[in-house]
Amino acid sequence: MTEETIAILVAQRRELLRDLATLQIEARRCETAIDHVEATILLLSPEFEWSAADEAVRALDEVLFQPGEIPLLAADILRESDTALSTSDIINRILARKGIAKLTVAERRNVARRLHSVLSARANDGVVRKVGRTQGGGMGRPACTVWALVDV
Repeated sequence: MTEETIAILVAQRRELLRDLATLQIEARRCETAIDHVEATILLLSPEFEWSAADEAVRALDEVLFQPGEIPLLAADILRESDTALSTSDIINRILARKGIAKLTVAERRNVARRLHSVLSARANDGVVRKVGRTQGGGMGRPACTVWALVDV
């Protein structure tokens, strides 16, 4: 009886892990689709007012940035740069442009994760390319991907 119960539980665990993987893929697809929709809204109506109801479900970095603003700022910064830039350099320039003096570690990590996701999607579209990686900054700072616009 115990062996049979364990076998059933192992099978149930396997099924739940498979469901979880499927849901994670769908969540990433939805996040990308939401970013695209929000960016399109901002392109069509830069002064668009986001409802207070949306505020509760936005990611931490979206308290600092309008939806779809990070991809637009990153594209502008890469377009204006004469050289390839690391994810960290792009974040620093975005913060300077927005007049944000400092982020918490969690906020910066969230912005970096979102920026990397956006730039990776643009790399898949052939708009930007990964040039390489920086060396880790020491004291626990990770290496960053270096990005450049694709020459057209």
